[in-house]
Amino acid sequence: MDLIKCPVCGEKYSSSYRRCPFCEEEDRPRKVSGKRRGGHHVAERKHTHSARGPLIAVLLVVSLLIISNTVKLAMYDRKDEIAIMKMVGATNGFIRLPFVVEGFTLGMMGAILAFGLEWMGYDALIQKV
Repeated sequence: MDLIKCPVCGEKYSSSYRRCPFCEEEDRPRKVSGKRRGGHHVAERKHTHSARGPLIAVLLVVSLLIISNTVKLAMYDRKDEIAIMKMVGATNGFIRLPFVVEGFTLGMMGAILAFGLEWMGYDALIQKV
């Protein structure tokens, strides 16, 4: 059995240990196959960085589709009110603005809800792993 003498406390210990079991001082550098940051290999992180752009683009398109669909459904549902507003003399922008705000609000609420659920699911998954 190979014994190493700790330079700090002077005790001898087995070379199978990475640190001195008596004083926890690291005697020799640990061999690492690759650079690590934040618990992930640098090579693994490059793959996640390259996937972020397309993922953001897809989520942006989906959220825009949800917002536009909500606006169309609200306008179809309230076509009688829109007709009355036009008869009174309201401009198209004045009629359209409440529907755009409603669609944006509902879309953002859906996005925040989805983000929160995804966050909680990710945390639950990480805690099990």
